[in-house]
Parts: sequence; structure tokens; C-alpha cells
Amino acid sequence: MPLPAKAGPGPALEARPVRAGDGSGWVLSGWWCDDEVCGACCLSFGGELSSHAGPNARKNHPSDPSYHQDITNMDQPGIPSPPTARSLLSKLRVSRSEPGTGYSRAKFPHWETIDDGCNVRGRWTSPYDGETVDDASEIDIDHLVPLKNAWISGASHWEASRRRTFANDLSSPQLWAVTAHANRQKGDDSPDEWLPSVEGFRCVYAESWVRVKDKYGLTVTREEREALEGVLGASSLFQTSTASTAPTPPTITIAITGKPLLPCSVPAADNVSIALLHPDEAPLMVCSPGLLRFEALRLEKALSNDHPRAIHLRRLAISPQHTSRLPYHDYDWSRVSGTCCENVIGYVPLPVGTAGPLLVDGTSYAIPMATTEGTLVASTSRGCKAINLAGGADTVLTADGITRGPCVSFPSLVRAAQAKTWLDSKPGWETMRSAFDSTSSFARLQSIKTALAGSQLFIRFKASTGDAMGMNMISKGVEKALNVMAASGFTDMAITSVSGNYCADKKASALNWIEGRGKSVVAEAVIPPEVVRSVLKTDVDSLVELNTSKNLVGSAMAGCVGGFNAHAANIVAALFLATGQDAAQVVESANCITMMKNVGGNLQVSVSMPSIEVGTIGGGTNLEPQAAMLNLLGVHGTSETEPGEKSRRLARIVAAAVLAGELSLCSALAAGHLVGAHMRHNRARSL
Repeated sequence: MPLPAKAGPGPALEARPVRAGDGSGWVLSGWWCDDEVCGACCLSFGGELSSHAGPNARKNHPSDPSYHQDITNMDQPGIPSPPTARSLLSKLRVSRSEPGTGYSRAKFPHWETIDDGCNVRGRWTSPYDGETVDDASEIDIDHLVPLKNAWISGASHWEASRRRTFANDLSSPQLWAVTAHANRQKGDDSPDEWLPSVEGFRCVYAESWVRVKDKYGLTVTREEREALEGVLGASSLFQTSTASTAPTPPTITIAITGKPLLPCSVPAADNVSIALLHPDEAPLMVCSPGLLRFEALRLEKALSNDHPRAIHLRRLAISPQHTSRLPYHDYDWSRVSGTCCENVIGYVPLPVGTAGPLLVDGTSYAIPMATTEGTLVASTSRGCKAINLAGGADTVLTADGITRGPCVSFPSLVRAAQAKTWLDSKPGWETMRSAFDSTSSFARLQSIKTALAGSQLFIRFKASTGDAMGMNMISKGVEKALNVMAASGFTDMAITSVSGNYCADKKASALNWIEGRGKSVVAEAVIPPEVVRSVLKTDVDSLVELNTSKNLVGSAMAGCVGGFNAHAANIVAALFLATGQDAAQVVESANCITMMKNVGGNLQVSVSMPSIEVGTIGGGTNLEPQAAMLNLLGVHGTSETEPGEKSRRLARIVAAAVLAGELSLCSALAAGHLVGAHMRHNRARSL
């Protein structure tokens, strides 16, 4: 609640007294005021609380030698010590927030402004943002635990008298004098959503928050508790190892930077052991962001693969406030560690929808799509419906081989040319293939393509890799083959890079567009004119004309490489995210040319995609949610009888789904429906 504006001449600040809604007086001694019964306008300015006005009411009159003009909030009553606050926090009940139904500030009767001569004067220092002001109109009295937060954490069940006590409590650190804009910025937020910008005050803020919640038996959310643990952990001392006959647990070095430590932070130390900490002591690891560093990549190992605990520590060290909304519970992190991600702090949930079903080569599939783009799933489903009514999509797989293109160098162009000649020869080919194939039961070298650039030689290996996407497999084979090549008369060869961008991996490339990479697939459907009219809301000739103008001529005008389509990348990306593929390989996997023709009045539509890079084992396909989506398609894992069959089938499904997406979007453009659809699905409501 704001204090009244400054009144009268002179430097002194004059504020009307603020009293409890029931008329009882609030008395705070320690700061000078002409009115001996000072109200809530003074309550947060420091000093000791008194039950009545008396000699202390004028203790700090300007005529008194002990008078201090700068007024702060730091002498609030009841602020617990850091250890006490951590103990109180551990006892708070964790619960989801209750609905805010029925809440209003009127449910918490609190102070009213009256005139009786209070004229608190001086300078106020706001602890939230560190600003000092000398105008009472710029000061608010903030409920540290907002009234609405109290309502959704238990106060909705209280009697009105208890809510009045809560809103007017002078015996706990609940009421603070802060700048108005800091109060507005905080709003009703809890510590997982907002913390004071003054980092040195955050520990006091957290300690006060815990005291108030404990006093009134209010609950905390899991995110709220994590944020409080992070802030309070900054004030804890680390445990170090002591003499013991027990085996020494694995340790990890934690280095304190040279920055000045904040009031609630850990003392400087060179080395400490985190393996000695009990899980309940995990929050003790953390100091204010930027003040504490540890070898984060080794946390899981140091904690004996206690993944949730390692993640919890890492989140606290980074920023409890900003990571609290990022989930990490109820997840099988053993599938991630050493395979998918390092320095883990959580996972990002994405909505997954299904388009279809879609009939592909006689089999019906529900197409899983992970996306945040409204209309994408709905539009693709419309394309699926049109294709199904036409008898389904047919696909042809024309090639299957991942590539790796190392760069090697020689002392001269002549030696580089000799190496090229040898690689192009039958003996050279046999030597390289034998070496490559010896590294895997599934990887089989298919071809070698070479190109000279001065004395540098670029070698493009292409290999089948079973049901794996194959980058790790082919890299291992390439490394072995190059070592054998060096021992076969090319000891002067230097391996510049096992990946010389001649692959070309994760890049728009004419080479991939022309020669393909991964799976090369063509998908086609023939749509009757009545289906085009009834489902796609356009006609065959309009679609053919639009495709030519947009996807062929327009893309050529833009100089696109592999981009002769409407939005193939949209469908590829959504399927890749849902099924655990390498999202960065959408770059080349979305290479696509969309063709449309009027054949006897029917619409013949096809997509040719030369570089779909997918796998059904390894990497992100091992994660449970992604594996579930592959199982939905019936392609998870590897085929025991025909290695590579499942990944090839997945590539066919991707191409057919792209066909559906292209058909629907082009129809929307031809009919002029695109913008309207996006307005309906993308902006259905404002947040």
C-alpha cells in the first residue's frame, strides 16, 4: 500500500499515519516522528517494536546524537538465521497451489489512512532494488508473502480475523517499505517467479518468506521450495572430509571465484567435497549465481549417478528463480547420461499431436508431430484425409547411405593426386572397404568420392548403417580406413579433420541435393478432382499453377538449394522432435521438390526427398517418450531379419507426411485460406 505524498515545506517527509482496519494502533520505536503513536507508515523503517508509545518513540529525534537520517528495513522483527530458515523450510508442507477462486484483497482487512499528525521524515532505502528516496509518495508497504499467495496456499480456509492478523502482522517480517515500482514489479509472485534485484538482500528475503509461511502454516509449491532452497543454500557452510576409516567417497572440486561474497554466501574455500553431502544438504552447494563454480560435467559421476540430485544442484547453482519452471522430476535420466546431453538441468516439454491416420504403402499410420505451431497438425491431417480418400500414398526408396567427408593434406599437389588415383583404383577401394567394414557388424562401405583442392584431398565415404542414422558408426569406420590408407604408402598424409564438410552434415548443400545423403525417398498420390474440391476447397488447375509459381519459379528466384517446396521442414522437424532424431539434420532432411500435374483431370502430386537422415536406434530414440512415438509407428529398434528395414520405413513415412503437409498448405494458399486458419488456431486466446 502506498504512503501518502509529501506535505508542507522543508526537507522533512510528512506522512499520515496508517492504522489497522480495526482501529488498533501500531507502534514502532527507533525512528523519529512528531506523533508519539506512529502507524504502519513507520512500521518497516527499522528499530524495535513497542506495544505503546513512550520514551523510545523519540529516541532518534534529530536533536539526539544517535539520530540516523537514512532509514532502512533491516531491523525487521523475527527474521530467522539461515540455519533456522532452512530447518523451517524443510518442515513446510509442499502442495500444489489452490485455485484462486474467491480471492480479493478485501478478504484481508488491513490498514486505513487517517490524519493524526504522523510526519515520518528522512530517507528511505528500499531493500528490494537498493534505491534511496526522500519522498513518501514513492514508498509502498509491501506484504512480503502477497495476500493472493497466502490465499492459494491455505488462507482461503481461514476465518476473517486470522486473515486480518496476517495482513497487519508486526511481529514477523511480513511488511516492508519498498519503492512503488519494485512492489508493482513483484506483484503476487512467489520466489520462483521473482526475487529482489539486490542479490545481497535475497537471503533475508527468503528467510523472511519462510518465517511468515511457517508462522501461518501456509504451504509452498515444489518450485517455490526449490527457489528458496537455492537462495538459503548460499548461506550454508560446506562440509569437508574428516578422518575416518570409511572409504573416501569420490570428490569434486568447487572453486569460489574472486568476486566479493554476498551477505548470505559461503565462506571462501579452495576445495570441498560434495560427495559427503546428504541429499537433504544438496541446497547447501549453491551460492548466488556467478559466485560459485564447480565442475558441473562431473556431478553425476561424483554422486554415484544420482541424476536427480546432480540436476538439482546444478539448477541451484545456475539460477533457482529461472529454472523453477523447467521440469526434471519423473524422468529416466539414465537414458540421457553419456548419450544425449551433458550438464543437464531438466527437459523442455513439447506438445505432441497426431496427424492422420495416413495410408502409406497400404499401411495406416498415426503421424506423431511435436510442434508449437498452431494449424500444423490440423493442416497435415487434412492432407492425410485427401490422400486416404485417393487410396493412399505410394513411396519408393532409391538410396540408403550416410556420408562422412574427411579432409586430408599432402606436401604437394602431386602427392594428393596420387592418393586420389589410388582411392579411385580397385586395389585402393578394396583396401579401404575392408578396413572400414571391419569396424562394425552393420556398417558397410558403399562408395568413395574424391575431390582435390590444391594439395588437400576431400574424400566422401558413403555407407549403409543398418537401422541407426549412422554418424557415429561411419565416423569410426572412416578413422580406421584413413589409418590403413596412411600405412599403404601415404605416410606423408596428414588428417586435417575427420569431418571436412564434404559430408555435408547439417548444412544446405548442392552435393546432398544431387547425390543424396541418408535415405532418398519419393512419395506420390493421385487425388481425384472431387476430393480436391470437397476436402482441399480448391481445384486441380489452381493447385498446379500455384505449385509452379511458388515452389518452382519462386524458389529458383530466391536461389534455393533443395527448397522447391512449401514447408517440408515443418513436417520433418515435427516428426524428428517426436521420434528422437537429430533436430539439426532437418537442414538437409527437408530437401524436397514438390511436383503437381493435371493427369486426366486428377491431381498427381509428389515429393522427392534425397536426404532424409533418420534412425530407429541410438541417440534420442532411446528416450522413453521418443521411443513410444517410434513404437506408435511400429519402427522402434532394429529388424532382426532385415537390418535397416525399420529406419527405411520411417523415412518413407516422413516423405508421405511431407506430401500431406504440402498438399494441404498449397491448397490453403490457392484458396486464400492461410491467414484465416492461422488466426483461428494460432491466436485462439490471449495469454
